[in-house]
Amino acid sequence: MIGEICRAELALDGAFYFDYSPYRIRGGGGKGVLQTYRTDSERVPAAIPRDNIDISITCSTLDEWLWTIARHELVRSDRAHVVIAAALLGKDVRYRPSN
Repeated sequence: MIGEICRAELALDGAFYFDYSPYRIRGGGGKGVLQTYRTDSERVPAAIPRDNIDISITCSTLDEWLWTIARHELVRSDRAHVVIAAALLGKDVRYRPSN
């Protein structure tokens, strides 16, 4: 895809360069577990927890999405960008692969 835009073969993911500092809660912050597994067509056929919230579908803004992650201590997900954001926010992360 990047080759259609410019002469390049590699594109770095902007998620690693985003300024997460406004979303960091002092002292690590956050409480509880956020279960945010995919519910779309790319999900792997695996059990989805009853308290699952697919924030990539339910959150209407990036701000809401990031604050949802920030408010939790542990984030469990199979979405790469959720895992990246959670890790860069200093959260404990559990990753399960998806398609």
